[in-house]
Amino acid sequence: MMGASKKKGRENLLLPFTEITETNEDQSSDESLDIDPYEDNKILLADDDIFVHFAIKNLVEQKFNKQIDQAMEGMEALEKIKERLRQQKPYNVIILDLNMPGLNGLELAREIRREEKKYRVAQTIICSSSVGDETLDDLNSKAVDFFIPKPLTFQSLKLPFERSNLI
Repeated sequence: MMGASKKKGRENLLLPFTEITETNEDQSSDESLDIDPYEDNKILLADDDIFVHFAIKNLVEQKFNKQIDQAMEGMEALEKIKERLRQQKPYNVIILDLNMPGLNGLELAREIRREEKKYRVAQTIICSSSVGDETLDDLNSKAVDFFIPKPLTFQSLKLPFERSNLI
């Protein structure tokens, strides 16, 4: 797993997750991948904002040609994850909002790792519109593979999707 240097304070501290902060909107606006979707959904989005659901669903379907399962809160997402594991069809990518009511994104990421400890297949992405140094320290765990600031873009999702063999 690649590390990323932490900005704002400790510039050279490497974190075990990948912090994706740079995107190029001009290149990604017309870029699309010509790939076939899997037979079933392999991506889960857990976010309490309906507008984020709409934007990410459209982005994933149009740019990556993939379907996406959705959950509005952490416990609903955890149930979907457990069901997929029971079916032996784990998610490849799980996108979590950091600041959800109830079970937040980081707590959910830790639960996901406990549930799938045998498999360790999902690339877990935490996204948020605002993150401080303390939160980055909390994200520095084996539960989180990527941190991506909102808004999510084609370029910011491309690396996690590549690592999970979705593209």
